[in-house]
Amino acid sequence: MSVTVPKVSNGSIEAVLGLVRDYFSYLILLGGIGALSVVVLLDLWAFLAPAVGILLGGIVGIFVRDYRIESEQDPLDWRFGIIATSLFIVGLFVIYRPVIGARPPLHYVLHGAMAAVIGYQIFRGGSWNVITAEIAIFAFFTFWSSQLAFPAGMYSPDTFAFIPTAKSIVVSGGLEQVGTYSHTPGHMVFVAEFAQVTGLNVDISYRFGATAAIAGTVLILAYADRAIPGLSRRTALLAALIFVLMSYSIAKGTRPTKLNFFYPLIPLIVLSVFKIECGLGDSKRYLPPLFLVMVYLIFGHTYSGGAALIVTGVIWLYLSGIPVLNGLDYSERIPVRTTIAFGILCIMYLGYAGLVTGEMTGRIADVVLSLVELLFGEGASGGGSGGGRYSQLSLSLLFVSTSGQLVMFATSMLGFATIVRRQEWGLDAVAFWIVVGFGIIGFSIFGNATDIPPQRIYSLLALFGLNLACAIGIIAFHSYTRSNVVASSVVVVLAILALSSPVAGVSLSPHSDEIPTYKRYETASNNAVQIWTDSRITGNEVFTTAGTSSNIPVQRLEDGEVSTTVNRSAITNGTIYIHSKHAEKTGLMIDSGGVTLGSREYAFVYLPNSNSNDNTVYSNGVGEVFIKKAD
Repeated sequence: MSVTVPKVSNGSIEAVLGLVRDYFSYLILLGGIGALSVVVLLDLWAFLAPAVGILLGGIVGIFVRDYRIESEQDPLDWRFGIIATSLFIVGLFVIYRPVIGARPPLHYVLHGAMAAVIGYQIFRGGSWNVITAEIAIFAFFTFWSSQLAFPAGMYSPDTFAFIPTAKSIVVSGGLEQVGTYSHTPGHMVFVAEFAQVTGLNVDISYRFGATAAIAGTVLILAYADRAIPGLSRRTALLAALIFVLMSYSIAKGTRPTKLNFFYPLIPLIVLSVFKIECGLGDSKRYLPPLFLVMVYLIFGHTYSGGAALIVTGVIWLYLSGIPVLNGLDYSERIPVRTTIAFGILCIMYLGYAGLVTGEMTGRIADVVLSLVELLFGEGASGGGSGGGRYSQLSLSLLFVSTSGQLVMFATSMLGFATIVRRQEWGLDAVAFWIVVGFGIIGFSIFGNATDIPPQRIYSLLALFGLNLACAIGIIAFHSYTRSNVVASSVVVVLAILALSSPVAGVSLSPHSDEIPTYKRYETASNNAVQIWTDSRITGNEVFTTAGTSSNIPVQRLEDGEVSTTVNRSAITNGTIYIHSKHAEKTGLMIDSGGVTLGSREYAFVYLPNSNSNDNTVYSNGVGEVFIKKAD
C-alpha cells in the first residue's frame, strides 16, 4: 500500500535542521576532536587513522561546499578503457610470472594506473556499461593476484574447515558429512555443485567462487543510483570503485572466506527494499528475488542475513519516521510505502536463526545484558580491550598501515557533510545508517565485541555506506577543484595506500606488521608435510604448528613477548609433533579466547634448542615431523 505524505510546514524543525545542515562540517570537526581524544586517553591507537581522518574531513568540509550532481559529458573513446584493462591483465600475469610469495613493486604502479584510468573515465562521463565491466574485471584480477603469488592457495582460517566439508559433499552427494555450519551449509553446497558442473577441483572452485563473488558485488553497487533518490550515476560508479579499492575489500578478496559468497546479496537486499519502500517504478517485481535471496542468506550464513536486516531495518526506520515528523524539512512530497515485505523478512530470519537453529537466541540475550551493564553497571561483561593487538604497533608503522583508511575517512566525512547539506531524503537515509553503524561499532568496542564484532560492522559500512559517502566526498572535491586530473589523483592515492597496507594482506604488503596472527597462505612444502602425516600417522595424538591455530604446548621466551617456543617438557615421550616454519613467519593462534578485541592470543612459535634430542622422521626444509625422546 502506497501513501503520499504532503509537506506540512513545521517552522521549528526546519529551523533546527537548517542550522544542522549548514554547520554539519563543524559538528564533524568536533566529532573528530572527540574521537582523537578518546584514542589518546584510552590508548586505542588502532583507531588513530579513522580519528584523524574524521578531523581532516571536518576541516576540508568547512571550505569545500560545492557539489555538482551533473556529470561532464565528454567521454573518452570506449576502446581506450578496453585497451587499458587488457594491458592491466596482461601486465599482471607478466610481473607475477617470476615471483613467488611476494607482490612485485610494479603491481602498485599497475594498480594505481588502472584506478586512475577508471576514475578519469567516471569524471568524464564515460559509458556506464564499459566502466562497470572495467571495475568488475579490475576487482577480480586484483583479488586473484594473491593466488598468483601463492599458487598453493591463500586462505582465511575458516577456509581450512569449509573446503574439506565441500569435498565431503562432492564425495557423498549429500549433507550427511556436514559438521561445520550444519544448519547453514549454503555456500559449501554451492562450491560442491560448481566443482561438479565445471570439473574443477574443490580447492580451485572455492577460491574462484569466493573471488568472483566479491568482484561481482561491483555489478550490484553500480546500480545504486537507480534505487536511492538523489544519487547520481557517476556517484554509484565511483562508490563501486571505492569498494574495490578499500583495504578491507582487498583483504576479503585476496583471502577467500565464506563471507565473500554473500557480499553481493547484502546490497542487493538493501537496494531492493529501497525500491519497494519508496515505491520507485515497478517495485513489485523486486519481491520474488528479494525473498529468494533472503532464503539463501538464511540457509547460507546467519551473520550475513542479520547484516542485511540491520541495514534495511535502519533505512526502513528512517523512511517510515519521516511522516511522523511532519516530513522534516524536505520541500518535496515523500513517497512512503508500508513495508509488509520487511516484516516477512524479519520473521523468516528470526524464525530459522532463532527458533530452529537457536543461533541468535543466546546472542540477543548477551547483547541485552551487555547493554544493561553499559547503561546501569549491571549484568555480564563482554567488552573489548585496547583496540586489540594492532594497538601494539609503533605509531610510525601504524600510520603506514592505516594511511589508506585515513584518506578514506577524510573523504567519507567530506561526503557525509555534503550529503547532509544536499537535503535529499534518499541520501539522508544512507547518512542515518552511517551514524547508526558507527554507534553499533562504539557499543561493540566498549560493550560487547563478542556477539557484535566491530570489524564486521565496519566491513558492512564499507560495503554500503562509507563507500557512498567517500564517492560523494571525492565528487564534491572534484566540483571544488574543477579538475578531472586532481580528483583522479585522490583515487590513485587511495588505491596505492590501500593496496600496500598490511590490512589488505600482510603476506603481500611491503610493510611487515611485526605482530603474529594466523597462517595466511599455503605452500607446496607445507602441503607435503600434511600429506605425509595423514598417510603414515593414524590413531596417535599429534601436536602441530602447521595449521592456523596450534594445539601444541608453548612457553614464552619472556613475559609480554610475542615469541614462544615449543614446550617439550609438556609433551610425553614417544609423542609425535609437527613444526612448520610458517609458524615462525606469520604466527599461530595459541588461545582462541573469544572474538572480543584483544581476547584471542597469537604468537610466533619456534623450536627450542633441546629439540635436537628428538628423532626427526620427516623434513622437507619447511615442515618437520618429530618423535619426542627422553632427555
